[in-house]
Amino acid sequence: MKKIIIVFLFVFLSAGTFNVVNDDFSKTTGNTVSTNPKSTDNLLYTQIVYKPFKFKVIHLADDNQTLEDYKGVVIISVVDYDYSPNNLNAAPDIPNTFRKVIFRNKSVVEVGNPKLFAIPIGVKRAKFRMRYLINVHDGLAFRWTNEEECKNQIEGNQDITFSCIWKVMDAEYGDEAQQCLSSAQNGEIIPNCFCAQECSYVDKINPLSNKKNEVANNQCLACLFGHWGNIVYSRDDFAVRPYQFIIDGNATYSKLRAGQSYMIKMRAVGYPLPNPVPAELIPPFTGMVMDSHRRIPVWDYNETITIRGHSPSLEYNDTNASKGCNPGILSIVNPVSAKFRHGVAFVQLQYNEVGDLNMTLKEFKDGYEYAKIDESDSVNPNGVLIQEGSKVITFIPFAFSVVNINFQNGANGFTYISRDLNMSAKLTFRIKALNMQGTVTKNYKANCYANNVDLNITHNVPLPLASNFIYKEENSSIKEKNNNLPLDVVLIKDKFINGEADANISINFKKDYRNPNNPFNLILSTITAIDKNDPLPLYWVLSPQVPVNKSVQYLYGRINIPNIAGYSSVLYNNASFEYYKSGKWYINKNHTSAIYGDINISKTIIPYVSISLGTLNGGYQEIKYQPVGKNPPFGVIGHYSINSWLWYQIKAQNYQDPSSSNVNCKTHPCNKIDFLAVNGGWAGIGDNNSKYAPDKNQTVQITNKTENNTSKSVVKSINW
Repeated sequence: MKKIIIVFLFVFLSAGTFNVVNDDFSKTTGNTVSTNPKSTDNLLYTQIVYKPFKFKVIHLADDNQTLEDYKGVVIISVVDYDYSPNNLNAAPDIPNTFRKVIFRNKSVVEVGNPKLFAIPIGVKRAKFRMRYLINVHDGLAFRWTNEEECKNQIEGNQDITFSCIWKVMDAEYGDEAQQCLSSAQNGEIIPNCFCAQECSYVDKINPLSNKKNEVANNQCLACLFGHWGNIVYSRDDFAVRPYQFIIDGNATYSKLRAGQSYMIKMRAVGYPLPNPVPAELIPPFTGMVMDSHRRIPVWDYNETITIRGHSPSLEYNDTNASKGCNPGILSIVNPVSAKFRHGVAFVQLQYNEVGDLNMTLKEFKDGYEYAKIDESDSVNPNGVLIQEGSKVITFIPFAFSVVNINFQNGANGFTYISRDLNMSAKLTFRIKALNMQGTVTKNYKANCYANNVDLNITHNVPLPLASNFIYKEENSSIKEKNNNLPLDVVLIKDKFINGEADANISINFKKDYRNPNNPFNLILSTITAIDKNDPLPLYWVLSPQVPVNKSVQYLYGRINIPNIAGYSSVLYNNASFEYYKSGKWYINKNHTSAIYGDINISKTIIPYVSISLGTLNGGYQEIKYQPVGKNPPFGVIGHYSINSWLWYQIKAQNYQDPSSSNVNCKTHPCNKIDFLAVNGGWAGIGDNNSKYAPDKNQTVQITNKTENNTSKSVVKSINW
């Protein structure tokens, strides 16, 4: 038996028209509204993707100006005007914007509270679409029926369910709905079978009882109102822009190399979503990743980035620009990569300099801004421009070049092994910080951007094995390292001037004062340089191992100062400069300058004796002794100050200059000096090889008489 629905019929006037205005609209029934789309009455503000906002739907009388009360249902949604500017009705509803607005004898109804309203995509020119029933169908949803569900909703102050709306529609168009159902079942084609597919006419009375999907319900409702109603659009249009730009940087490297191209991720994101996300704000698109700040890239934001051009523009400057640092050139390598795709761009960028580069993605009011449509609005709380995004990215040299390499001995064709790096081989070279194109990066300097540079120097292993390396760069401290390991040197950043620096490295071996070494050559093989803050470990392929292939010769040296005795008031002695080889000591004929090692007269201590030095020639140097304040005969011990690299003794301790508190002949060279006079006693002239030699604390008398009793007329000598 067919269920009967009783409908009260009466004459309806025209529905007039509708409009959407901002939430701050304050006029009421009977007031007049301007017909100018850009008047404050009709103005629609710029909105932000995913940011909830409120607005008002107003009903106007047939004069299109006077606010008039209305009783009925209006279906609203948002559309993209640019989708089909010549046929706006063809533009689809933007997801999540479909709403029922119920007028209960009102002229103004607010939307967005308590149920939130937000737009989930970017739109340059959006409009509100309003569907409403016209003529005899006007106010149809509010006619009395004997369906208790609808009656309670209509008489009360509740939302009108889709099921109820369908029942009212079916009461008016039941026969047509039945014919559509037959058509669907029998395959017949019946003209004007409206909304059969959208509404699924399975049950004329309640076809939506099994359709809980809101999108499907909205499609049915939109179809019904579209067929038997009218569509109007908001008088003003407005933009729905991204909330802000984000520059994420490169996903792989924290520091980038000058001149090399990298993919830099940039995003245009919507307003941060609340936690939890309300049903009406759930993103309608799959694959949209939310970041830790609950921001999602903006769907349909597909603008193209320029560099220092029109919006959106990527601006940049060196963070130390105020110090006169070179700004460098930032360029887009692949123009296609500069285009956003649904709010995400992987821009292929290249920067030719080094430094901390501050990049800012922003818009200007230049006619290219996304919300240009609202640029002339007198009031706009959200503002037209997308909030800018900035990030500082550090660029380091692509690689270092090493040029002008020179490796020289510390002396005349040789270098004495020494703990004192004043005697050392010298390695000098120039280092240049380069970009990928091989150009020197001028900003690689201390007041702009430079780091200490790690140098790695490889070499042969000296045989026979010498002691540990000792070495230093002139502006660093001394380091010691096993001689079979590469030398690691730090070149301080303050040495760099406009991307170039000179290295000066002293290299030697820690001398063992008791155990001599045979001569050996040190051959340097390669030099590698890398920025101290390089994010990659160790030394990598882009920092080339620059070949050196230069060598120096190291000698184990000593000074030999013999004992001396004589009858004259002036004595002359010869000191020799020697090197060790295969168990023997040889005169170093290349020791031709005091720079290579000498006696320091000012620190030498010889009581009652003054000394002076003659010319150093062929590894020998004459020493002149003269008594001071005391007459012969007398004998003294000489304590000599020398360069430490000339110190050797079989029982040696670490070298120390002689002083009033240090007359230990195991810490510096000593010899015996005898000024002789004639008498009948014996006086001795010592043998350097005697067990009583000066460095073995010799003191010998031949008779019981002291040296003071010797006389020139009876002196005899004996070797012991």
